[in-house]
Amino acid sequence: EQGQAILEDVRQILSLAEGWQRYARPAVADPETVEILASTVVCNTVLADVVRECRARYPKLRVRFFHSRDDEMMATLDVHAIGVISSAPEGIVTEKLRPFAERSGLDIELFGMDHFCVYLNTANPLAGLPYLDTSQLKGLTLAAYPGEDTRFFYHSIYRYFSDTPPFFIEQQESIFQMIADMEDVAAVFPHLAIFNNSYVEQGLITALPVKNHPMPGISCMICPRYGQLTPGQRVVTAMIRQRLEELTRRLSQEDGRGQPRGGHVMP
Repeated sequence: EQGQAILEDVRQILSLAEGWQRYARPAVADPETVEILASTVVCNTVLADVVRECRARYPKLRVRFFHSRDDEMMATLDVHAIGVISSAPEGIVTEKLRPFAERSGLDIELFGMDHFCVYLNTANPLAGLPYLDTSQLKGLTLAAYPGEDTRFFYHSIYRYFSDTPPFFIEQQESIFQMIADMEDVAAVFPHLAIFNNSYVEQGLITALPVKNHPMPGISCMICPRYGQLTPGQRVVTAMIRQRLEELTRRLSQEDGRGQPRGGHVMP
């Protein structure tokens, strides 16, 4: 009986050790191209750094990333690509993304809690507050992606904005530019979008949570299971994992609203 108990412990230790291999960065001996489908926020805050690091450390590895929303991603993602989504609501993860990963034979890995904020011009009097209330959004004109007022996870927030017709703009950068130029324009993006954001760094715009309209989200990565990853995919997933864990940890430390839970794999 004692030997059986020890054997079970050994099996668990070996299983853990095998799982830790996903954090290793193997050498990329042969030329390889890794494709990533990601939300715009991830492309701007995570993947730009990943591409720079790959070019510096792995000259034979080429990374191509494409902007993709979650529904588009699920229509095209397979074992030949990696999908990264920022700040998806937990219901979307459990009811939509996880079942998709299971059906497709993929892993889904969670990286920590985030929340959506209202981004507005720092010259607006509201910018000096610690947080917003939905009643204060009435004086702000919305800027959003086309169709976002119906497909966005938390589209109910939009009804609190001004009755003035919203600005529908394709590019995230153009939305931030409009906010920086106009004091009464605002948008809703994940808090993660503050990173690598030149408008935030210049002090032109700020991000504030809406206290009476919580909008929590979880960043996640969908990728082939560890044994199916190519050497290049192992390198890239390790970089994405490290970067997302670092950023969500910083968000948690800054505002105390989320607890990091990096590296939680949902097979």
